[in-house]
Amino acid sequence: MLRYALFTDDADFRETLALALEHQPGLLLLKAFDHPLPLEAPLDYIRAYSPQILFFDITNGRDALHQAADLLRDNPHTQLVAIARDLDPDVLIELMNLGVREFLRFPFDPAKLAATVSRIEASIANAPSERESTDLLFSFLPAKPGVGSSTTAIHTALELSQRPHSRVLLADFDLNCGLSRFLLKISNPLGVRDAVAKMPEMDEGLWTEIKSSVEDLDVLPPCLIDTYLQLEPARVRSLFDYARKRYRVVLADLSGMMEEFSVDILQQSRRILLVVEPDLASVHMAREKMRFLEARELQDRVALIINRWRKDAPLTLSDIESVLGSPVEITLSEAAEQVYKSVMRGGALDPSSNYYREIADLATWLAAESGVKRGPKPKRKVEYFSLIPSRYSLNRA
Repeated sequence: MLRYALFTDDADFRETLALALEHQPGLLLLKAFDHPLPLEAPLDYIRAYSPQILFFDITNGRDALHQAADLLRDNPHTQLVAIARDLDPDVLIELMNLGVREFLRFPFDPAKLAATVSRIEASIANAPSERESTDLLFSFLPAKPGVGSSTTAIHTALELSQRPHSRVLLADFDLNCGLSRFLLKISNPLGVRDAVAKMPEMDEGLWTEIKSSVEDLDVLPPCLIDTYLQLEPARVRSLFDYARKRYRVVLADLSGMMEEFSVDILQQSRRILLVVEPDLASVHMAREKMRFLEARELQDRVALIINRWRKDAPLTLSDIESVLGSPVEITLSEAAEQVYKSVMRGGALDPSSNYYREIADLATWLAAESGVKRGPKPKRKVEYFSLIPSRYSLNRA
C-alpha cells in the first residue's frame, strides 16, 4: 500500500487527481493540502506519516517543491511528482535538477497516471534499504492537570513493551510534575533533560547510562525539580531522531503547558492522544487545547482518550464529541484500586483486571494500522450547546 499526499490550491486538481487515484490499486490518500506548509511542517509530516508519494502543483510556484526536494534528497523511499496544466522546457530542466522524475499534466490521463504509479512502485522497491526509522511517535497530552494522562501513558508503554519484536521508549517531558520516576520506582538520577543536553555527543554507552529500564520498557524520566524549565527544541528534535532509529514505538508524556519544545514534539507526532475526563472543566480545557492545535493544523492527528469514564458521567460521549469535534477513540474506566496496586508493585497492572484489558486495547490500537487512519468526524449536536456556556461552542466568533 503506497501512501500519498497532495499539495495544491486548485480544487479541480485536488478532486480530479484524487478521484483518478482512487481507481489505482494499492494507494492510500493521507491528506490533500490546499495551501503550502510552513518551513518545518513538510519534514514533520513526512516523519509522522511516511508518505511514499508527494504530488505538488507547480502552477503558481515551485517553492514548496524545492523545499520538499531538499528534505528528501537522500531519501529514495519518498518520491515527488509535479503536476500542472502545462510544462515549460526550462521548468522541466529545473525539475530534473531537483531530482523530480515524474510530471503529470492536467487533465490527467489514466494510462499515464497508472504508468507513473508503476514506475514509482518499482523505484521504491529497488531503493537501497535504509536504517529503519520508526514513524510511530505518539504524544500523550492532558486536557488539564490531574486527568490521568501520565498514568495512561506509563501503562500503555508497559503493555506495548511486552509485545513481540517491540522496542518501546517512554520519554517523560512533564519536567517538574512527571510521575514516571515515582510510579516505576526508578532510582537512576539521570533522565530526559540529561539526554537532551548530551545529544551532540550521544553514543550507545552514554544512552545506556542515561536511560532507565523497567522490565522491557526503556524510560527517560524527568529529572529533579528545577526552576529552569526550558529545553532547546532543536536538541529535543535530535533526541527523537536518535530514538526513532533505536525503537519501534516512542511515547512522549507531555505536561499540557504547551511549551515551545512540547509543540515541536506534537508536530513530529503521528497521533496526539488528548486525555480528557467527562466533566465540564476538563472538556472546556480540552476545547482550548483543540483551538490551539487547530491553529497549527494538527487537529487531524488528535485522538480522544476519555479517562475515568462511567455510565452516569454528567457528560455523555456524544456530548464530548460534539464539543471537541473529534471522535472518542478509547474509554478507560475508573480504576483507582488497580492503579494503586500497580504503584505498590512499581510496574504493570493486574492482567485479570478490566482496566488492564482497556489499556491493552489502547496499546493494540496504537500498534496497529488502524491507529493511523481517521474515522469520520462526528456530527455536532446543536441541541447540546444549550447545556453549557456559549464559550464551549466550536462556532464562537
